This record gives sequence, C-alpha cells and structure tokens, in this order.
Amino acid sequence: MEQVGIYALPSEPLPQLSDELWQRLQSLLAVADPQLDAAAARLMVQAVLYRQLTGSAWSQVPVVEPERAEAAYERWKASGLLEQLAQVLRLRLDD
Repeated sequence: MEQVGIYALPSEPLPQLSDELWQRLQSLLAVADPQLDAAAARLMVQAVLYRQLTGSAWSQVPVVEPERAEAAYERWKASGLLEQLAQVLRLRLDD
C-alpha cells in the first residue's frame, strides 16, 4: 500500500463518494465533528463504508491510520451522527 500523507492507495480501493453525495454528508459532519477537516472526514466516511461493505476488521481497512477511522466511527455512533449519515446514504440509494 502506497502512502500519501495520511492517505493510502490500497490495492482494494475504498468506496468512492460522488461530489454531490459528499456535499450532503459533509454538511452533517462539519457541524457534528468539526475537529476533522473535509479531506479527513471524507476518508473516514469511505473507511467506514469499506468496513461495512467488506466485513473487515478495522486493522484491515486500507488507510494509514485505521484506528483513527475506528475512533471516528465510535464518536459518530455515540452521537447519533452515524445514523444520520446512513439515512442520507439510504435516501441516495433510493434516488
């Protein structure tokens, strides 16, 4: 896996978010988890999606800092943000 900053270029790529979908998710994240910049937040969402889609352990998620993605997931779950993000994704899938 090649590393570029905090990002990894995995052999099995992370799920990609369209810019339109990302804008909808980003507005929720900016309010609920302002400690993450936009690039890191997008990567965390992609890491969460990867784990959910593959059933992988956090240590197998192809990012340089999987523990950071796991911590974001746990924060989002505890605050209810994870459910809000899932709702936006479900709405998008229904479009």
